[in-house]
This record gives sequence, structure tokens and C-alpha cells, in this order.
Amino acid sequence: MTQDLFDDVFDEDRRALAKRTRRFAETRIAPNAAAWERARSLPDPLRGEAARAGLLQTGFPADLGGVGDLLDTAVVTHALVLGGQCPGAVVGLGAHHLALPPIVSMGSPAQKRRYIPP
Repeated sequence: MTQDLFDDVFDEDRRALAKRTRRFAETRIAPNAAAWERARSLPDPLRGEAARAGLLQTGFPADLGGVGDLLDTAVVTHALVLGGQCPGAVVGLGAHHLALPPIVSMGSPAQKRRYIPP
């Protein structure tokens, strides 16, 4: 499986997002993948690094710090898997996509401010 698989749905912005994400995964995740998988744990700073790189905000409303849409989330997930070679890291970094949608749709303004920004 290569990046070419999605060429028909990637515009230039999505290609750049995929490239940036894959570079992050190759440099920050892949070198540690085996150790993290064995430990079944990720270092706490990794989430902050991924957020600062703009990889955790996809698919959430812009007024809550989000960027892009759900296709961008798929682009990021795909690039993290290919570049990082660490499924546990991808699941760990993407867990907020399971937890936050109810807060986005039904949470109070205070809950949204507290839990959603990266």
C-alpha cells in the first residue's frame, strides 16, 4: 500500500498534510515503535507533539481549534500508520476521535473549552 492509493481524492493540501504527517510518524513514532508496542504505552509528550504538529485537530469545528474535515482525519490516520509502523500509537493518538464527538455535539460551552482544544 502506498500513498498513491488515495491520489484521486488528495488535492495539494491533503498531499501536503499526508507528507507532513508521514514525516512526523517516520521521525517520532517509527524509531520507537517496537519498544512502545512491547510496553503497551506511549510517552505522554507524544500527544502534545502531535497536537503542535496539527495532527490531532482534524475533523473538529474550527471555532473549537479544529481544522479540516473527516477526510483529513483519514489522511492523517493513513499517513501515521504507513510512516509510524505502530498501530498502538495511531490508536492512542486517535482516541480523542471516539471521546470528543459527544462533547462537540451536546457539551456545554465550558466542557467544550475544557476538553476540545488540543
